[in-house]
Amino acid sequence: MLHSLADIAQVCHVSKPAITQAVKRGLIIRGADGKIDDTDPVNALYLGGKTGAVKKAAAAWQAKTWKA
Repeated sequence: MLHSLADIAQVCHVSKPAITQAVKRGLIIRGADGKIDDTDPVNALYLGGKTGAVKKAAAAWQAKTWKA
């Protein structure tokens, strides 16, 4: 699904300039129309980390690994 910079910023709890910087650094890829596709693997990785999905998964894995 395609989203605007403002939509992505809101979901990630960051400012629009922060998303623009992520685009400039190559952490997010914008389409020719300027929209951000959340199904793009690069974008999905960034969004997963910012929305906590990656952090939750890492915490769950660590808790499972460190159980005695």
